[in-house]
Amino acid sequence: MGIPSYYRFLCQKNKKIITNDYYLNGKVVLCFDFNCIVYYCLSKMPEYDENNNEAYEKELISEVTKYVEHVYISAKKPSEVFIAVDGVVPMAKMKQQRMRRFKGLFMEPYEIEAGVRNIRKKSWDKNSITPGTLFMKKLDVALKELCARHSGWSVSGYNDPGEGEHKVMNYIREYESNNTFLIYGLDADLILLSMLQSTKQNLFLMREVMEFNSVVLDDNDKTQFLYLNIHSLNNELFHSTKEEYIQDYIMMMSLLGNDFLPHSLSLTIKDNGYTILFNNLKEFHKQKKFLVENKLIRWDMLKEFINMFVAQEAQLIEHRCKKKSQMYSYKGKTEYEQKMAQTILMPCKWFVEKEFYDNGLKQDWEDTYYKKFLNDDKNACIEQYLKGLQWILDYYNGNVIEYDWYYPHMETPLWKDIYTYLCNDTIGKERFIYEIALPLKPEQQLVLVLPIESFHLISNEKYKSFPSRFPQYYPSKFSVHTLGKKFIYESESNIPILPSKFIRKMLV
Repeated sequence: MGIPSYYRFLCQKNKKIITNDYYLNGKVVLCFDFNCIVYYCLSKMPEYDENNNEAYEKELISEVTKYVEHVYISAKKPSEVFIAVDGVVPMAKMKQQRMRRFKGLFMEPYEIEAGVRNIRKKSWDKNSITPGTLFMKKLDVALKELCARHSGWSVSGYNDPGEGEHKVMNYIREYESNNTFLIYGLDADLILLSMLQSTKQNLFLMREVMEFNSVVLDDNDKTQFLYLNIHSLNNELFHSTKEEYIQDYIMMMSLLGNDFLPHSLSLTIKDNGYTILFNNLKEFHKQKKFLVENKLIRWDMLKEFINMFVAQEAQLIEHRCKKKSQMYSYKGKTEYEQKMAQTILMPCKWFVEKEFYDNGLKQDWEDTYYKKFLNDDKNACIEQYLKGLQWILDYYNGNVIEYDWYYPHMETPLWKDIYTYLCNDTIGKERFIYEIALPLKPEQQLVLVLPIESFHLISNEKYKSFPSRFPQYYPSKFSVHTLGKKFIYESESNIPILPSKFIRKMLV
């Protein structure tokens, strides 16, 4: 779900949820949300030699399969293993992937200027770890061979649509109750997805032991692992494992932003937003009120919930603007930190919030916010945002979704305006009718998410020519969106959205 530091945040707040082992209950199945393993093994690879790309990729694939075996042995060799490789994803996720991949290009000259990137050394193109590339095809063959050597192992490859973590959840849903599932993965939304499945199954998330941002090794230089007990997490958060509490929690977390909806200017997980929302949610539940019923958002209850914190909105925005305006004074202690500070803190240097903040929120700040940063009818923005909330809930529950849907803005409407809208309008599920469409093909997704500098990864000549036909979607120069962002890694590329509907139409 793209929630920064969420795993670490939960562990610090709820220390009992982490164990050195897992307990058995029925059959034990090990599931891999796989792509993070590729990135992890890539980080351990020797320096890239562009003249020997094939050998480099062969070694990387070998390291990946070895690491899968290591995780399997560390998990005590469960009787069943399921490897879920990322396939083609919904448009809302593709939009996020596209902006992230383009941002790497934006950052390159700044990192070179700051001295944190070596201009003479060419690195392996990480965009190769995208469905449809030759590298992923070779990796797919290796994983199928690996599974063939083990009884009870299976793989869902890049040709099967869906994010890895959602493939894992669909796999778990096929099982009867009371089995033990170990899920290897580093993505924060795995926690939320696992919480939804934990009412029927015994779930543990498995990940490397980390200290000071480095993986801890044992005496044999092997990676050590910890287990996050999802059942214990539910009890720590709610003192209950009932599904209605978990559904509400998923809904609440969407209000903090994720891969599909931006966070608001007033509430982020790093600036006490989680605490504000969670404390209000607990108070809400004390009154026997719930945001979600039968996996549908109750808009009347959402209105009441927003009303619990809406009065703080302007004050919270003002506080965050003030805090950001003061951050650029940080210069770093070491030479490396000083270089990195020039790059990382660029959003504070640019401080686009000056449009509506000057030692306090300007009188017309709300109008400026909508005019400068949303560029749309206020009610239309609100309706798109509310549809997004229900879409996310459907997506995480494994329900039918609108594959081509995406939120078209960089910012959210203000809470006060969402509250007013909900006071004046009755929203039913019928307001958000989904248009059903098939997923894109893997190479079609490549055209959508890759910057032109990575089009060498596409083998289809017709697809390769797409940027020359529609150059407006592949700008060589663009800015990044930094409103509400303190660090450059939080920012997003200001590039045209390339809808999956358009790709499907033009690349038949």
